Amino acid sequence: MNYDGLDTDRAIAELDIWLRSQDCCGHGYGTDAMVALMRHLHADFRVETFIVRPSRRNQRAIRAYEKVGFRPSQLAIADQISTYGEGDYADTITLERKMSA
Repeated sequence: MNYDGLDTDRAIAELDIWLRSQDCCGHGYGTDAMVALMRHLHADFRVETFIVRPSRRNQRAIRAYEKVGFRPSQLAIADQISTYGEGDYADTITLERKMSA
């Protein structure tokens, strides 16, 4: 679990998570870690908007992110790139979560 691109001026952070193996999936570890990290960044750095950018092919990750409140970005693709930069995948999907949500 990590955060990258912490922008305290705009109160935005990009989160990323990798589980060690398939055996770690489905136990809530990722969900718990994501919630704890968002609470920490919100409390200590006043981050209000979190983004994750998985591959559209990674439906398990997308469902896990949706479970903790992430939703597809409403920004046009060009605006997503200018706001957050390029994603890691050709089929990146940008999901956002606002702390007030």
